[in-house]
Amino acid sequence: MGVRASQHTADELPSRAHFGHSAADYAVRLGEVAGARSVLLFHHDPTRTDDEVDAMVAGFAEAAVQVTGACEGETIAL
Repeated sequence: MGVRASQHTADELPSRAHFGHSAADYAVRLGEVAGARSVLLFHHDPTRTDDEVDAMVAGFAEAAVQVTGACEGETIAL
C-alpha cells in the first residue's frame, strides 16, 4: 500500500503550495508509477467535509491503483 499525504486537489495546489502538502493527483500518480496496489489518501484539509473527501476518492475510480481516503481514528494494518 502506498500512503501519501494529499491535502489538496490539483486545482487548489497553486494557491496553497506554500503549505508544503501535495495534491491527491500527485499521490495517486506516484502510486501508479511505483506499481503500488493501493493508495491511501490522508492528512486531508481540515475544512474539507467527509462528502468532499469521498468525492475526491471517487474521482480516482479509473486509476490503475485502488484509492481510499483515511478516516480520523482509523487503524490500518500494513
